[in-house]
This record gives sequence, structure tokens and C-alpha cells, in this order.
Amino acid sequence: MKGKLLLLMLLIASCASYAQNTTTSSYIVKGILVDSLTLEGEPYATIEIVEKKAPDKAVKMAVTDMQGNFKEKMNAQPGMYVITITSIGKSTVTKDFEVKSGEKEVDLGTLYTSEAFLQKTDNTNRWSY
Repeated sequence: MKGKLLLLMLLIASCASYAQNTTTSSYIVKGILVDSLTLEGEPYATIEIVEKKAPDKAVKMAVTDMQGNFKEKMNAQPGMYVITITSIGKSTVTKDFEVKSGEKEVDLGTLYTSEAFLQKTDNTNRWSY
């Protein structure tokens, strides 16, 4: 009986220590999206933040405000992330950034976008941005 109790206590202790290592913290990611030609903020652009090691699963989705600013709270673990910002008729902006333990805010600064241009990709009358 004492052996089973000891085994159970060890199992609970190991689960508790594992849970402490995988806890998430709250971080703020902020910046501004600006048109590179007019230097005006890009309103209502779509923001997607993903972990670099899991690019198919969004950690946070949001939009820029009327002036192109964004300041988003995300619950995440320290590590590498990728922000992708898209807006109709504009080129996609992608930037890698790191969330570090002990730091609560990541300032991406000014990110620039430009007009997207259509281009012919091959001889099949297909066009892409």
C-alpha cells in the first residue's frame, strides 16, 4: 500500500512540475502598418500571428485600427512567432519576432506595405500578385 501511495505521489509531483513548465503568459504585440508611398497608416488590415514551429495554427487574429496601429494582447509561451498582415490590393507583410520570458511587450515598430501588382506567372494566362 505504501508503495502505491508513493508511486501516486511521484506521478502527481511530476505532472505538476510539467504543468509549471508549459504555462503561458500574457504579452502585448504592437506596431503600425504604413503605406510605403504615402506614409499613411493602412486601416483595417488583417493580422495573423502564428508560432513559427506551428504555422497552421493562429495564436491571434486581429485588424489594424483606422490609422494602421495595432496593439494586441496574446497568451503565449516564449519562442519564435511570425506575424502576417494582409490588406486588399496591398502586398503581404510578414515578419518574424521573438517573445522572451520576462518581457511583456514586443514592439514591431513601423511595418511598410505597398501596392500589389499583378504579374503573369506562365504561359497559361494565369496571373498572381
